[in-house]
Amino acid sequence: MIAVAVTAGVLMVIAIIVGATGPRVYDSQSYSAYNCQNGSHVWSPPPACIGFQPSQPGAIWIQEIDGITQLTRFWAVQLTPYSNNLVNNTIYNLQLSVQIYGGESSLLTNTTTTMLIECPAGNGACTTFTLIDQQVLENEFYIVQVSLLNPNDNIIGDIVYSVWRAHEKFSSFEIAIHLTYMVLSSGLVIFYLYAMRTLSLSLWTFEQKFLFILLIALVLSNNPFFGFQYIVSGWFFPFLNSVFSIVFLCVFSLYSMTILDKMRLEYTQPGMGPGYILKLAVIGTFGALGIALFTWINLRDRKDPVLGPALAVNGIQVLFYFVSTIFIAILLWISMLVVITAPIVSGKRYLIPKFVFTSAPISIYVFSVIIGIFAGTFGPLNPTALSVMYFNTLNNVFTALIAYSYWPKITGNQQQAVTGNEEEQRLFGDDSQL
Repeated sequence: MIAVAVTAGVLMVIAIIVGATGPRVYDSQSYSAYNCQNGSHVWSPPPACIGFQPSQPGAIWIQEIDGITQLTRFWAVQLTPYSNNLVNNTIYNLQLSVQIYGGESSLLTNTTTTMLIECPAGNGACTTFTLIDQQVLENEFYIVQVSLLNPNDNIIGDIVYSVWRAHEKFSSFEIAIHLTYMVLSSGLVIFYLYAMRTLSLSLWTFEQKFLFILLIALVLSNNPFFGFQYIVSGWFFPFLNSVFSIVFLCVFSLYSMTILDKMRLEYTQPGMGPGYILKLAVIGTFGALGIALFTWINLRDRKDPVLGPALAVNGIQVLFYFVSTIFIAILLWISMLVVITAPIVSGKRYLIPKFVFTSAPISIYVFSVIIGIFAGTFGPLNPTALSVMYFNTLNNVFTALIAYSYWPKITGNQQQAVTGNEEEQRLFGDDSQL
């Protein structure tokens, strides 16, 4: 038991190290029109400033954006104009001409746009806005041309053009994690079914039946279809990703509540009493709303961060706080069950190892998820290499520990629906002893 716990801890430490040193989520590069050597946004003749003045007639910013693949997901251009030595704060309609070429000569977009911005007195930064948001990626490189249509107003001085794109290495990192764990978890399911092959389903213990459900939920959470969202545009695969993620959280919650109640109330099989129905109702509500939230965030935030964080949208913000409140209540409910079950099993020595080996992984999982929620990096919200690596590893290590706990015991030619060796039999006892 100690060796298994140490191995799980080592795996989580490795996941933290790999995630902390993983790739960035987004790349951005900024270009100042003035291009002053000291970073100033006040124009000075060369060699102090070697760029161009956007307010001059005929001035055009031209930029090539290359190395685009399906893993790029999107590219966007964000503008931050600067005041041109204004006396007062000014509300201004900035008119722009935008041309986008796919490749060297294929004109994709030729449009004009007007942005209402606020510029401070002096030479400070005006309102930042997203000018281009390209999500349909059909070319390997693009050429962007941007110019002012009302330069003679003399309101705008410098302009900083920021080019954003998803980091291809992060997309590959996510796909590799999901694919690796999907293969491992699928192998674990096959191995588990092989180990249980000689047992009739009616002889499976309650825990082993729940373990099979948890294993299937884990395979779905690892998502064999994860990479398709980079190939096929639209809502379906982000929705599927959300469903699979929420399903695992729901199965984890129901497993934790049920198994702790089983030890606390000392029953062999759970009944469909009011308490069990309440669990299903609360977890079902969280599941339905969680799928809606995760899908909304996936569609809104994962494609394009320069539009602003998803929580800046009022509807998403309300739903996020509501879903988070429900899930935190579920996690606190699980924590409470751990606390009130401890004194009950303390008087039964044969149950203490079982309780420790069951409650410890549950407690670590609950603590990690709560930290992730308050840090704003749980689920599809603001993913980082660390959060993606940690939580995916946590799901798999947690399920592997549960699988170790309830693996069938083989004695000679007879297979029993108890745990896998003498140490485990002492660890988990027998339902008849409860």
